[in-house]
Amino acid sequence: MSPVFGIGINLAVEDAVAAARHLVEPLRKGTVGLADVRAVQRRRWPTAAGTQLLQRIAHARVIEPLLQGRSPGTAGQPLRLAQVLTKAPWLKRGPAYFLAYGAGRERPPAASLRRSG
Repeated sequence: MSPVFGIGINLAVEDAVAAARHLVEPLRKGTVGLADVRAVQRRRWPTAAGTQLLQRIAHARVIEPLLQGRSPGTAGQPLRLAQVLTKAPWLKRGPAYFLAYGAGRERPPAASLRRSG
């Protein structure tokens, strides 16, 4: 995982929560099998792949040009996505939400939550 966007630890925590949710019962029964582990992998793959795709785009369009002393964007043009995000206030929350929660928000299993009272 690239350090771009600084969300590697977020993905690791989401992976752990997804694993807990999918594996809690098989672990309790002592029956964890390959199918159980693959279920976690299927759940997390789209988020990991999407994040890595965005990181590769950021490397190619922003980081590489800056390291070479060029302006980011295609042919020196500002990134269109950045322009759209800064001109549409309701879209500003999207990247922040993605960076904080990921593409597929994970919720812990009910059995792991504290009950108040």
